[in-house]
Amino acid sequence: MDTRVIEIDNLTSKLIFAIAFCLPFAIFSFQWGEGGESKIEPAHVFAFILIAVAMWEGAKRLSFQRLATSEKAMLLCMTVVCASFISAQIYYGWPGQLIKGYKQVIGFSFVVVFFFTVRRHVNTPKTLIRTVTWIWRGCLVLAILGLWQSIALNLLNVNFLADWQWVDEVFGHTFDYWYATEDFMAGLRRVNSFASEPAGYCQYLLAALGLVVFRFFPPPFIPRATWKAHLPSLAMAVAYLVAFLLSFSLLGLIGLMIALLSHNIILKRINSLTLITILIIGMAAISALNYFTGGIFLDKTATMTQIMPDAGRETGGDYAGSALVLAMHLEVTLAGLQQNPVLGWGVGGHPEAVERELPAWIWNTDLVEANATDAASLALRLLSEMGLLGFLIFTATFALIIWQAVRAIQGAMQHPAAWEVLPICTGITVASISMVLFCLARSPSYFALVFWFVLALTSAVPEVLKQGKASGINGPPVENAGSKSL
Repeated sequence: MDTRVIEIDNLTSKLIFAIAFCLPFAIFSFQWGEGGESKIEPAHVFAFILIAVAMWEGAKRLSFQRLATSEKAMLLCMTVVCASFISAQIYYGWPGQLIKGYKQVIGFSFVVVFFFTVRRHVNTPKTLIRTVTWIWRGCLVLAILGLWQSIALNLLNVNFLADWQWVDEVFGHTFDYWYATEDFMAGLRRVNSFASEPAGYCQYLLAALGLVVFRFFPPPFIPRATWKAHLPSLAMAVAYLVAFLLSFSLLGLIGLMIALLSHNIILKRINSLTLITILIIGMAAISALNYFTGGIFLDKTATMTQIMPDAGRETGGDYAGSALVLAMHLEVTLAGLQQNPVLGWGVGGHPEAVERELPAWIWNTDLVEANATDAASLALRLLSEMGLLGFLIFTATFALIIWQAVRAIQGAMQHPAAWEVLPICTGITVASISMVLFCLARSPSYFALVFWFVLALTSAVPEVLKQGKASGINGPPVENAGSKSL
């Protein structure tokens, strides 16, 4: 093989590893525009270089692979983005939507190329294992800083490497930062580490949570020696889980339950004992979080009932802000679906719609401009800006990628040759399930690299496992693999 081709492959691999490690460090993102509407994180910088190298590589080799099903689905999503953008200009003709919409179209083009690039370079067992290892390392740094932050701010009462206000001050108020001392729950300062807020902190940690869950509950048919080298130690897994829960995030806790449930479903270990175990873990976590917050955790959870359109609005509550913001954007979204149920307000149209359809009750709060540009939820943003068609196609794409990975994992469970990479494939698929549901509920960014990166890795799982099974099956298939429960 041409040594130049090998050098390019090595460079793309290193860039992918750099993206994997840098995903959690969102605090160092350079932002501009009104309210920090646009920003570039460290992972974006490596992503731009990766795409440039990949395009140069493709031009030099002049080879084009046949599109995989997941890639065709991504192109279909891109088609809906363009259709909704054009439709909104014809239907509404808003100048603001035109300006914001074309930026979103460019951003989606970047996402599609990024997805293709990562998927096509992380398509071997060795590369996937190394990539996920770098994800774990980055997330572990995030978790360790979260642990220190909780200890420093709540027990030691010091700000050393715990409050990141200095980052913003040093770089002239251009970087994304979060005052750790501003977010309290019953006197306890919540953890955010390198993320901009506790919910974002949980979102980044979800990228490696599947590995932690696999470490706690490994399937009995895989020998310990097979997965030990690629999974965190028990001590690191415990520390990671504690750091995750210190965010006191309801969605983070739900993400953990989803990870536990999906892990057992994928490995065919779901039964009454498994469900009871997961329920006990969930109740214990809720009880502990509620105890440390003096009952505030459940009070905050109860405010979620205010999201529904016909619910009573207690706008003066101390912990109802998240629910009220979602309720506001839900009403704006429903107004758009009434006018154009197929394609909604159009890509980039939600901020314009907020100005025109803002519900009267929100004026009694200080939340009028909260998440005005992004609808506070990916599900709401898809429905608002791309209507039912966009929502169904995007969610179907997510489901297709995950379903293909799950089917490949279950098909590889009886092949010992694939067991070395099976824990990594299971962990990243569990992370993808949790990430998709988390983002649909509470992370509205179209261009969150951690979301698309994990999804791209998951789309490569079937090909990776196929290579794993073909690498040297030495012995007959294992009967009833994965039938035992927790």
